[in-house]
Amino acid sequence: MEQKKPLLIQNGKIFTMNPEQPRIDNLLAIQGTICGVNLSDSEINAVEDLEVLNLEGKICLPGFHDTHMHLLGLGVNRYRWIDLNGANSIDELIDIIRNTIIRRKIPKNSWVIGYGWDQENYLEKRMPTKYDLDLISKDHYIYVKRICSHIGVCNSKLLNMCNIADSAYYNNADIIRHPDGKPTGILADQALGLVNAYIPVPRQPDLESIILKTCDYLSSLGLTTVETDDLSLWPDFDFNKRVLDTYINMRSYGTLKIRILEQVRVKTLEDLHRILPVIKRIKQDEWFSISGIKLMLDGSLGGMTAALRQPYLYTKTLRGTLLYKDSELLEIAQICRENDLGIICHAIGDRAIDQFIRVISGVYDAEDQPRPRLVHCQLCHQTQLAKLADMTATVLIQPLFATSDRDMVPSRIDWWEQEPVYGWKSMLNHGLLIAGGSDAPVEDASPLLGMDAAVTRCSQHSMSLEAWKPEECLDLTEAVSLYTRWAAKSVNRNEHFGMLRQGNAADMVILGSDISSPEQRLRDVQAEMTICGGTIMTQDLYF
Repeated sequence: MEQKKPLLIQNGKIFTMNPEQPRIDNLLAIQGTICGVNLSDSEINAVEDLEVLNLEGKICLPGFHDTHMHLLGLGVNRYRWIDLNGANSIDELIDIIRNTIIRRKIPKNSWVIGYGWDQENYLEKRMPTKYDLDLISKDHYIYVKRICSHIGVCNSKLLNMCNIADSAYYNNADIIRHPDGKPTGILADQALGLVNAYIPVPRQPDLESIILKTCDYLSSLGLTTVETDDLSLWPDFDFNKRVLDTYINMRSYGTLKIRILEQVRVKTLEDLHRILPVIKRIKQDEWFSISGIKLMLDGSLGGMTAALRQPYLYTKTLRGTLLYKDSELLEIAQICRENDLGIICHAIGDRAIDQFIRVISGVYDAEDQPRPRLVHCQLCHQTQLAKLADMTATVLIQPLFATSDRDMVPSRIDWWEQEPVYGWKSMLNHGLLIAGGSDAPVEDASPLLGMDAAVTRCSQHSMSLEAWKPEECLDLTEAVSLYTRWAAKSVNRNEHFGMLRQGNAADMVILGSDISSPEQRLRDVQAEMTICGGTIMTQDLYF
């Protein structure tokens, strides 16, 4: 998106996030770049056809950068699927879906997909099963995905279509069964592919509409750069190419309101070899580029599929799942490095973090950029943080998980008080580079909510300021750095992004409240205006 007129921003609190010049009085953006700061009146008067933005005392920060989310998944959940996040019981989940079928007049033999349930919030404290979904309808293909996206539940009609019967795929441990061998309808991690292969993919006009609306929504939150894992929603190679082509076309048309860095998800070595030629043909620039190759080393804590060294509490043998053998992970990592591609690994459990350290530390040299990135790194030990620092890895954290998972963690592990689980401050103290993200739609996409969680470590819905593991709280500057200069540095873009200084991209957010006030909770602050590439972004209010 091309800036049309020079833009002067003044009369506010402009915090640059540049340690060498933390605050400036004004800045001038021309053709998407900051061309000057602290300009004199004579310098300002010399600029022709100047547009002036009077901040009226408001705060201006660098545009926010989310280092890990699922943009397409967020869009599909918001604009196509059924939001189940508000359900507090299985009965409420049933009512929401049943009423939606009636309200939308969804015909028989159609798909009905819901997203966002969490059994930890349910009165029953259990996951839904096929029997619950059959109470809604036996004439629709009903599929509901847990908030973590690592667990899904099918009704009987959908199980039959996917051939997940009593004896089929019997050795697949990710198909949860009753003691008699019959499927419960609950599927985990790799078994989800048996269903995903059947989900109808969006038509091209729908795909473009979903991405456009979602970019608009993210821009309204102050985001100017998003790293997104989009190629995992459907296991369809041609569709995934269409997703990449859609971003490329939107860049050409000038309709991208945020900068997109795609984290290309692959499952197997074959997937990587197949997508490499596609990646190499992409002309990468500041509006659309490839962030790296994304791998899932384990599952989720809520679904008890995150890989742990010791069994989950109240189980005898359940330790979660490592999704790769060391030899498989090593081969993929070596090919990534040979092709100058960064590697980005999802690892929640300590056993998966062990694998990342054990395998990846031997692949990348100290000079390789960007550094190997570890997403989540939640159930970690002090010794692991020291090893991650030794290999100069970068950790992509999601601060909201600390507030969402705080009540669940003690029911999963018994060592959380002794080790730096969700240990953002400990990571900094070990010298690690950390950068912030949301993992939306798993958590809210708002960077300001993420910053609030990083500073307070208490629920965004709570009036209490009682922090969970308060020694891991970040200060305000650190929290903002997560989504600005540290985020840019994590993907080796810190020369031109993440700070407001001459020569950098003119990406900014204007806030409606003074976040420097001690009484101001970040959760209550709104992004009033977003500027990307020197252009003031207007939202079309699809959301």
